[in-house]
Order: sequence, then C-alpha cells, then structure tokens
Amino acid sequence: TSTHTYIHTMITRAFQKALTGRPGLSPRPCVTGCEQHLLVKSRSATKFRRLCTMDKPTTKSAKKNAARAAKRRAARDSETEGGLRGLRGGASGAASASGPSGADQDSARGVTTATHGRQASANINCTPPTRHPHSAAGAADAHYPPSLVDIGINISSRDAKGQWKEMLDRAVAVGVSSVVLTGVDLKSIRHNVAAATAYQGRAQLRCTAGVHPHHSTGGMTPTILAELRKHLAHPQVAAVGECGLDFNRKLSPHPDQISMFEGQLALAVELKMPVFCHVRDADLAALEVLDSYAGRLPPVVIHCFTGTAADARAYLDRGFFIGFTGTVCKFERGRHLRELLPGVPLDRIMLETDTPYMGFVKGRRHSEPADTVGVAQKIAEVKGVPFEEVCRVTTATADAFFGFHAPYTY
Repeated sequence: TSTHTYIHTMITRAFQKALTGRPGLSPRPCVTGCEQHLLVKSRSATKFRRLCTMDKPTTKSAKKNAARAAKRRAARDSETEGGLRGLRGGASGAASASGPSGADQDSARGVTTATHGRQASANINCTPPTRHPHSAAGAADAHYPPSLVDIGINISSRDAKGQWKEMLDRAVAVGVSSVVLTGVDLKSIRHNVAAATAYQGRAQLRCTAGVHPHHSTGGMTPTILAELRKHLAHPQVAAVGECGLDFNRKLSPHPDQISMFEGQLALAVELKMPVFCHVRDADLAALEVLDSYAGRLPPVVIHCFTGTAADARAYLDRGFFIGFTGTVCKFERGRHLRELLPGVPLDRIMLETDTPYMGFVKGRRHSEPADTVGVAQKIAEVKGVPFEEVCRVTTATADAFFGFHAPYTY
C-alpha cells in the first residue's frame, strides 16, 4: 500500500505538471474526466488510471466521460450542411484550379498509389450531410443526393465486420441507397453472399465474387474455378472480382497473380459478367493481360484508381470505367487525381469508399459508405459541374453496370 501511494504521488505530480504547469501537492485517488480522456491514449496511461482509481470509485468521472462521449457522437451525427453548403456556390461555377493534365504531363508523373488504411495525411474537408434526402426536411433542400451507389465496401474486413449494418443505415440516411460488397477470396465471398441474402435493411446490395491478387498464391486451380463459378451463379452476385494485379505489396508471386487474373477474366468472358478490377503499381502488366481478351471482354471498372493521367487515358481508350475513392479528397495524395479528373468523362466515373480503407474524413481513420457523398462533392467541385449531376450520372452508370434493377447486357 505504501509503495502504491508513493508511485501514485509521483505519477500524479508528473501528470499534473504536464497538464497544468504546476505539480500537485496532494495525491488524489482519481483523476479528472479530462485527464482520463488524455491518459487513456497509451498503455502506461491505462496502468496509471487503474492505479489512481484503485482506492476510490470513479463513478462520477465515468458518468462525465460517458456524457462527453455521447455529446461527441451527437455532434458528429448532427453535422449537416457544413461541407455541402460550401459546395453549393463552388460546384456550379468552380473549375479545377490544379492545373492542366495533358499528355505532356502524363509521362513525367510516376505511378502514384494509395496505401490502405493507416497512414496519416492532410485531408480536404469532404463532410457528408446526415439528413435523409427523402425526409420532409430533406425534400426542401435540392442539394441532397437523390441516390448514390458505393461500388465497393469490404464487410468481411476486421474493422467493418461487426458494424456494417449500422454503416449501411447511416449511408441510406444520406442518400447512398445501393452498395456493392466486395469479395476478395472464397471465404469473404461466402460471407458476403450470406449477408446480402439475409439483409433486411433499406439499402440495395450486390456482391462481387473473385480472388484478390494478394490471395493469388498458387495461381488459378480447378477447385477455385469451380467455387467461383458456383458463386457467380447466385442472383446477388453481379460481377467477377476483385481481381487483377498488385505489384506494390508483393503478397503473391507475380506469375501466380497473372494466372489468377487470366483465369477470372476467362470466366467473365464465358459468363458475360462485368469485371471489378484491382490494379496497383502494375498498370502495364494489367493492360497486357486485359488486351489479350480484346474484343471479348465484358464491361470493366478499374476499382480504386490511383494511377497517372496516362494510365487513366489507357483505360478510357479501351472503354473501361474508373472508380474513385476518398483519396481524391486528400490534399497531397489526391492532388494528381484532381489534376486528371477534368479529362475523365463523367459517365465513365463510378464512386466508392473501399470501406473501411481509404479514410479521408477528418477525425476518423476508417471510411464508410456514407462518405460516398464526400467523394461526389469533390468530383463536382473539381469538374465544375453541379453536385446533382454527378449524383445522377454516376448512379446511372453504376446501376447499369452492377444490375441493381436489371441484369447488365452487352
């Protein structure tokens, strides 16, 4: 007990000096709610909090902390027109101020890629509204999206698995009414199909079925091919993928990735199903594989595009669609995307969040489907077109591609 008291006294004085500039003279068996909020950030702070609270209950502090947390959640949920009202003046007349994106700049810029998840970066404020566009209040504001499609979320990811239904509720509340669940391996495909089939919420769901290049070790096998064929026959499954090449993280040998990619493209050609394609630091190799199916390929979308203007032009010249995530909202990492956006026709663009990756909203590490509104805002601002036009055109494109109302035919 005396040892605990001594340690408690020393640590309390140190933290009080750090927080207030004055050392405490008398040790207190608990810390304030503000201090607890700061101290809980680290492992040692957690030990300190346990030590400081071992002799006196912290019911009062705990209640204060709970109240503060509830107030923060309420403030976050009540963020409404902030980013959207700022867009109203800009989306109708603002053109991109980021400079030209012609072919003379294409070769000078290397392939820029986006890292999933956890890298801190400066973000541009793209805060989505939270009012439902079809509510009585929302009907009075024509700037809320009539309907948006998020073409890629990962509900089998650890950071989204337990809360994807709540995420979908928040998405529907801001007008993101259709969502595509991305399959990256056989396990995630089974999970997504079961989840979409059992889902009773208001969002429309479709799935993709494919093997991501990260999971391509061993290449295509008859077993994998048969399993994919079975899942692609399910009515909830609308596209082949996520398939492609990723030479950035090198989690699978390149020959195995190419084998898996070629096998899935052949399956898409056979079944006449759209392709949901992942390419990262491998654009030339991916184009070589895709070109081997020229004239036979079904529609293709390059999901989560992070390449150069030259890469974008190569995909567009082949008739492919391009998916943009919240990376386009990031100040530095999205600069080159904002430069090339004016050269991408609006009817060849699809919107996505790649939930829970590619987070861009300040104060939150992960993305969620509701953030699709922020992506649409930024594209409207950069291209200098009305926000409603971005919503209408991108939704029509994604709706037709993934067959939310009718199977895609070509």
